[in-house]
Amino acid sequence: MEYVFGYRASDTRNNVFYLPDNNKIVFMTAAVAIILDKTTNTQQILGGGEKSALKGHDDDIISLAMDSKKEILATGQVGKTPYICIWSLKDGSLLKKLYQEKDSRAVRSISISNSGQYLVSAGDDNSHTLFLFDLNSGKLLSKAPGGTDPILDIEFCPSDETLFATVGKRGAAFWRINSGKLSCNKGIFGSHKMADMYCAEWLSNGNCITGSINGCVYVWKGSQCIKTVKLHEGWV
Repeated sequence: MEYVFGYRASDTRNNVFYLPDNNKIVFMTAAVAIILDKTTNTQQILGGGEKSALKGHDDDIISLAMDSKKEILATGQVGKTPYICIWSLKDGSLLKKLYQEKDSRAVRSISISNSGQYLVSAGDDNSHTLFLFDLNSGKLLSKAPGGTDPILDIEFCPSDETLFATVGKRGAAFWRINSGKLSCNKGIFGSHKMADMYCAEWLSNGNCITGSINGCVYVWKGSQCIKTVKLHEGWV
């Protein structure tokens, strides 16, 4: 392959990033990830090749995540036994593969902890299972049901390696890693209107913010919603 056209955006989120060189962005389409140099309009293609010597993915990629140093890229695919490829963004080499369970259908979302110790992915099975991996060894540490609705975003707290948020229909959830196991506290809306959530980020004070279908950003302290701010007419 010399050049790949297209970008999978219709059914995926949080899947295009700038690299440390601000002239380069990374995204995906079909079964490959692409590093595009916007200045020269040239590409470095991660994956692909003849089937007999295939490296990387063998089915469509629907999720992306980078580590905080922007040195490694994680890409997740659909499939009967979906897996995650870990790539070096320095030279484009494939470092390892992490496998979700059989029949988890897809790697819907991915997040990498701030130090790079953990990777969490969400399956597309009926339980929308969360899988916790040790990123250094590639070992699957534990799993837990994520709920009845698809998980649309996973975000680790930058200041706490053991804390991450997930979002989807009817709200947010806040997860802890304790001795390699996952525990969950569902977000409590209190007096604020319940809404579907599409994205999450963490503030420097340790609070989490989530973007909703109603154009509001919800502010969370712990698992409690403490504030909403109307920012958009459409969903965030």
